[in-house]
Formats: sequence, structure tokens, C-alpha cells
Amino acid sequence: MVILVYPPQTASLSRGQGNVNQIEETLSPFNNPGNVDPNLITELTNAPGSTANIFIEFPVGSSIVLDRFETLSFPSREDKITNLRAALIAQASGTQAPLTGLLTLKNIPHTTFWITNQLFVPNANLELVKTIATFGTLVSWLRKEMVFPLIDPVKLRSDHTLGMSTIQASVPWNLEIIGANCPTIEKPGDGIVVSHIDTGVLFTHVELIDSMRLTYNWFDPVNRTEKPFDDNGHGTHTMGSIVGKTVGVAPHAKWITCRGCPGGSCPESPLIGCGQWVLCPTLPNNTKPDCRMIPHIVSNSWGDTIPSIISILLRDRFYLDVIKVWRACGIIPVFAAGNSGPACFSVGQPASFSQVFSVGATDMNDAIAYFSSRGPSFDNITLSTGNQSSCLNICRPKTTNGLCIQPIITPTVCAPGVDIRSSWNTSPNSFEVISGTSMATPHVAGVIALMIAENIGNNKGNLTYDEVFNILTSTAVKIDIWSKGLLSILSDILCNGLIRPGICGYPNYVMGYGRVDACAAVTAVRNKALNMAISTTDILDEL
Repeated sequence: MVILVYPPQTASLSRGQGNVNQIEETLSPFNNPGNVDPNLITELTNAPGSTANIFIEFPVGSSIVLDRFETLSFPSREDKITNLRAALIAQASGTQAPLTGLLTLKNIPHTTFWITNQLFVPNANLELVKTIATFGTLVSWLRKEMVFPLIDPVKLRSDHTLGMSTIQASVPWNLEIIGANCPTIEKPGDGIVVSHIDTGVLFTHVELIDSMRLTYNWFDPVNRTEKPFDDNGHGTHTMGSIVGKTVGVAPHAKWITCRGCPGGSCPESPLIGCGQWVLCPTLPNNTKPDCRMIPHIVSNSWGDTIPSIISILLRDRFYLDVIKVWRACGIIPVFAAGNSGPACFSVGQPASFSQVFSVGATDMNDAIAYFSSRGPSFDNITLSTGNQSSCLNICRPKTTNGLCIQPIITPTVCAPGVDIRSSWNTSPNSFEVISGTSMATPHVAGVIALMIAENIGNNKGNLTYDEVFNILTSTAVKIDIWSKGLLSILSDILCNGLIRPGICGYPNYVMGYGRVDACAAVTAVRNKALNMAISTTDILDEL
């Protein structure tokens, strides 16, 4: 899990649009027209000759294009994605043309992110920032790039000495407790592609070398390296928990990955670059995009630690545009809830968004991990009227006029995240035992892979996000929080209300809808497919 560092933001003000003839003129002293982060100006002014990586935002985002595409029909998922990508590129090219023309004319490196309609300029100096500011209403906001530093695992213990025979001799406790080794799971990820955005993957690892997709499997937005690698270990570990041969939930699934956190730091530009790549993968040199190679699921063990109760005031929804495009194209996003527990309201973005699966961590006793971030989330808070049952349950807060406050249930579900053994990057045979919601998240991505594989195996096609949500949450194990020790009891009292969970029940703001159960979820998918087949037969008989 990583920490997001936010720059302060102010409202944008209008100003006459600049043009190429005006670009050499700079304001001295600089009169900020309101579209530049004042902290960026202060930083560059106080350090003469310094530069900063900057992001330029434009008034029009991806929502307009997405809304239009929701009304259109396409012969296939791939056709929709290809056309959506082209429309987003066209929008970005049109709105950014005056600035990209200037930057190209001046031989200034820059990158257009069409998925969010943003422009990234590395190593911008103060004069360039002042020049861009003169473009007025064309630029809604200019700020410094945000950076997500990857934090250390909560716990680390080496498993190098165990040896392969010992490791492969038994089913890891984390897979056993969620039922990933259930004998009725006959298709443990067959035909499914899972991506993740992380530090990379040691593709030669014994757990992973056979499950890497042969082509369109890797993108490094920063260095454009040809083959997957991992100079941190985090990404190799998380991918092992998803598809590892003996340590993974869905060992028959194929993996692809994008290096959004190079060296353990997750800058905004590679994260968004990875967001684009996941939507329509390219070759490692960023050529020949092929939207047919889109994954089913994308696992993200990164995010910020600013509580959602604060982030709603900031109105900063980092990565939400990317997530909305993913969802529109049928990609299921899974995010780590964070390691900022046991405090309530500690789930940060993007895990706090209602559009994703957010994942908390449990231990081998099915107790919530002390570090696992708790809810609720107040992103996109809604109010509703009606009786108490409309408020999720009687433990949810009410307003004085009878309206019902409905925060988002975060985490969505929990999964094993304490002392998780998985592959490591130091050698093709190395393993590590680490803890965190980063380790829990891959379990949920793996379970979803099992569910989709089961549905496809029964000739019922892909599962929608809503179908996965309904099955995953309804089959999750409802742990008795009050039987798991004082810390769990205190979390329940503070985060859920002053009533015993026997009344409050699930969902709640400590464990969401419960701890995932792979066996029950896959069985539910199979029964759903069977019931659909029976219903179809009945209809045909009546005809």
C-alpha cells in the first residue's frame, strides 16, 4: 500500500486564452490568473533554476465521451473499447492542441494522457509554467505531479531457507481458509487474464513463468523495457498470490502487468499510463495497441492514506476517471483498503470509491488485522428517505429530519493479509512472508478470476461487475467480530455503532460484507448458470 501526497488546490478563474504569439511573454512579477497551484509557483520561485514535473488539466474530462458511448451499441466488447479509445484520443488531441503545438515547437518533452485528458510535462521551469498559465480558460488547473511512495510491508520474514519441496508440500493457510483448494473448483482461472499495476514481476519465477501471457504482457511507462522485471519485490509477491502455481488463488489464469510503481515509488504519470495500457495493451515499446488483449480484472495494491472524510472536502478524486473508463469496458478494479487501521474513516482513495472492490486484511484466525483500514467512506455520500430498513441497517446514522445518511461500505470485503507467503524477486526460487492489505487484495482478484472462469466454462460468458459484487458479497463469511478479541470489539463499537453485531450484522465498516469464500462464490456462479439453463429449457418446452 502506498501514501498519496496531495497538493493543495484552489478554484480555477477565467482568463483570456493565450496563443503561440504570446508564449514568450512572461509576467514579472507573476500575477497568477487562478489556474496554477500557488505552492508550485512558490517552490519554483524559492529555488531559482529548479524544475518540477507538472500536470496540466483541461475543463473537459472523459465523462462526456463515456456518457455518449453508454447510448451506443457495438458488435463486441473489443469494438466498443477500440472506438472508445479513439474517441478519447480525439478529444484529448483537440482540447490540448494549442499547448501540445507550443511544446512541440519548443522541443519540450510531454505526454498526452487521453484516458483523463491531461498533459504531463517533466522538468518544467518557472518560465514555462508562467507561459502555460497565459492560456487562461484552456487550462483549468496546473499543478505538480503527485507521487505515491510505496511503504514498507507491515511485517517481513524470509522464507528463502524453506526450499521448494517444503513449500509445495502443503496448501498455504491463506488459500485453505478461503476455500481456494475446494475440489469442486474445476477451472481455477482457465481462460482469464488478470493484470496488476505494481512494481513489476520477476517473470522467471517458478511460480509465475508458466502463467505469463505470451504477448502483450508487459509495459514499463518510464523506461520502456522489453521484458518484465521487478526491482522491489512487492509486485512479484502480489502477482504470486493471484496466479502462482502453488501459492496463487487462480493458478490457471494468465497474468500481465504494468510497472506503475518503478523502484517502489508510484508517480502519477506512470500510474495513469498504466491505466491507459490496461484498457488497451500495447507492445513493450508502446506500439501496436490491441484492445482484444484487455484483461478481465486489474488488481491494485496502492492508494492514499488521506481518510475519505477529509478527501470529500478536498473534492479530489484521483484516478476516478480511469476507473470509470475501466468499468465502462468491463474491467473489474480491485484496490487495497490501506494499512492505516485501526482508526475509523481510514480507507483512502481510490479504495474509498464506490466503483471499486476495496479489500481489508484478516489473519489466520479470521480476525481483522490491526493495520487494516476501516470505513466508512464518505466519497459520493447519498441521502435517502424511508424507514430504517432503507438505511442499510439500524446502526447507520440518521439525520434529524428523517433522511438517511448512506456512506459507502468500505472495505467491500476482507481476505487473508497477515503473514502471507508468496513469490519474491531475489531469485526464481525465492519466497517472502509479508503482511498488509496489499497482500489481501490479490486474493480477491484471484477469487473473481475463479468466478469468471466458472461462468465462461459454463458457456455463459463474462460476469458483469454487479454480478460479481452480488455473488462475492452474498457468499462472504460473516465473521462474529466480537469473538475475535478486544481490538475487534473496539473497532466495531467505534466504527459501526454502540450495538452488538448480532443486531448490526453485515455489511459493516470493519469487515465490509465479510471474508471472501472462493468455494461458495464459485458454487454460486455454477448454480446461477445451472438455473439459467433450466429456465431456458422450461421456456423452450412451453414453446
